[in-house]
Amino acid sequence: MPRRRREARHRARMLGLFLAGCVMVSPPLLSGFGQEAGAGLLAWLFGAWALLVLLLAWAGRGR
Repeated sequence: MPRRRREARHRARMLGLFLAGCVMVSPPLLSGFGQEAGAGLLAWLFGAWALLVLLLAWAGRGR
């Protein structure tokens, strides 16, 4: 695959993952946990963070 095409796909993946991370920690989504969220909110934040790190590592591995 030509280098420019690989770089364009890599940029698109990274941008997509950035936007997915923004959505996962957006206030409208987090407000769904309510005032007494506690453990559920922490589990969501940790799970979203861990998933994002794994996907970023996978996307950056091919470079």
